[in-house]
Amino acid sequence: MAWRRPTADNEIIKSALGEEGHERFFLLALLEHLPDQIYFKDRDSRFILCSESCAQRLGLRSAADAIGKTDYDFFAPDFAKLGFDTEQELMNGGERIVDLEREEVHADGRVTWASTTKMPLVAPNGETIGIFGVNRDISLRKQAELALRSANERLAAIVQIQREIAQTELDMDAVRSIVVERTRGLAEADGAVIMLVEGDELVSAAGSGWGLEKLGTRITADPKSAFHAAMKNKRSQQVQSDKGVGHLGEDLDQLFEREVRSLLVVPLEHDQTVVGLLCVTRCDTKTFDEGVAESLELLSIVLSAALSNAAEFEQRKQRIEMLAQFEAIYSRAPIGIATIDAGLRVRDPNPALCELLDHQRDKLEDAPIYSFISKDDRAREKRYLHSLLRGASDFYSSEARFERADGVTIWAHVTVSLVRDAGDGSPHFAIMMIENVTERHLAEEAVREQSALNEYQALHDALTGLPNRTLFHDRIQHALLTSEREGGRMAMLMMDIDRFKEVNDTLGHHAGDALLKELANRMQSSLRATDTVARLGGDEFGLILPGQINASDIVALLEKLQRAMEPPVTIDDLPPVALEVSIGVAVYPEDGTDIESLMRHADMAMYLAKEEGRDYAFYEPSAGN
Repeated sequence: MAWRRPTADNEIIKSALGEEGHERFFLLALLEHLPDQIYFKDRDSRFILCSESCAQRLGLRSAADAIGKTDYDFFAPDFAKLGFDTEQELMNGGERIVDLEREEVHADGRVTWASTTKMPLVAPNGETIGIFGVNRDISLRKQAELALRSANERLAAIVQIQREIAQTELDMDAVRSIVVERTRGLAEADGAVIMLVEGDELVSAAGSGWGLEKLGTRITADPKSAFHAAMKNKRSQQVQSDKGVGHLGEDLDQLFEREVRSLLVVPLEHDQTVVGLLCVTRCDTKTFDEGVAESLELLSIVLSAALSNAAEFEQRKQRIEMLAQFEAIYSRAPIGIATIDAGLRVRDPNPALCELLDHQRDKLEDAPIYSFISKDDRAREKRYLHSLLRGASDFYSSEARFERADGVTIWAHVTVSLVRDAGDGSPHFAIMMIENVTERHLAEEAVREQSALNEYQALHDALTGLPNRTLFHDRIQHALLTSEREGGRMAMLMMDIDRFKEVNDTLGHHAGDALLKELANRMQSSLRATDTVARLGGDEFGLILPGQINASDIVALLEKLQRAMEPPVTIDDLPPVALEVSIGVAVYPEDGTDIESLMRHADMAMYLAKEEGRDYAFYEPSAGN
């Protein structure tokens, strides 16, 4: 961790915590207080350090309890194996993971959602020693997103049912058949049945699935049953029992030949009187969720009027009721939602969207949605929306920047779904969901920047900024492969500073460092853009000259380097220091075809130049013997 722009405050902190303790203090502060889950693992994917929030996610009392454990200690085996395989692939050069949204299956059966980022943990010598990662719990957002999508799908299904009913021309048998068939699918039930009130009895008038088995059956509702409670209280009723809901007083054995363990009953009203019941059943005890009950209650408005007298059902009243239900869904959503018409104008923005964009509802209503998108992302989002509303696709998601009314730019995750006309399937409008992900985006950017810095530091010399030995070897290998493939030549040079130890001993290491940096600058300014110069350690440097290069070209470059070294180096108020170097040259393929032989022969040539008092020397096989 490098200090930048030191200030008086930084110096006070460093003084209070010690030269080495301040960095650990800041790291521990992040691990203790940051809500995002941070962790570090070794090559065997064992935890070696994690934040307190990560420990809480794993069900531990403290971060120390995670040390030495793996995902197999906390998650289901299949999920843990997937994580282990992914991390091993990452440490072996696989693609880095940034903002991967995934479902987590814990060992105790719990299911959560997380946005995860994983990067290789690279030591200063370039070796990958493990991984580090950042997790953010997005379970609430995912649950809300899935619940909202389900609600929208159910709402669209109800609209479709209403249209199908309108096309039956008030044929009551057809209306009942449509309702029970669609209701069973909407509720994911095993059976659906419509019971009509006739005096003191209930008559099975229509059924789907299990409800088809005993049509026309008449029963008298048990006073303890959900049927009786729904008619009396005019409210939906739901019951479950492992022994079958008939055990609780239901008369289902007269209606179904199979045992029902879960039952939802919705009253059908007309003129404030219950005229029938809409029932859905399951063979298991899984509860019908609240959204299903709300959807069936909304559907009951349509069905009740049709069963009583469809001709008397006011179209305007129905639309108002449906809009009220739709508004209820919108107003409760934790993320911004609006419908987008064919002209890309905003319709019915919910309160969360108004708050997200810092605009009053009247400023959003009828405004083009792209007018709130940053100019950098506007053209792309307009293209996506136009394509969707032309019917080219039914769904898309992206991330875009939005401009708030207060001038603040936020990052948002955008999800858009197309709603088609029930009749001909043509595009009708789109539903857009907008979630503020600015904090996550900034955190990911910080991780990416830190990763890039770590990678740079692992491959470059800290003093001169030149490539280090690891990167030098990589560049040589690349140059050798290119030369071999193209039948070309390349040269490798080894160089060190003459009497460098004397400079350190007489003028101090500060002067020696300044001399090394000046040498690096002069070499870089003298070389071609395709050449590489690296600091291999101490006062030893290596140069790679790739491409179709001959001896005269190498000599010209060597003389250019010598001219660059001629001016003495002035260091603060010290006497000028002469910059003298010895250079050895080895050429591919004459002097070697692999890295080791080329470096060894160039090194031998350098010492030959030093012994003979020359500025440079080419490798001579006879001298090597």
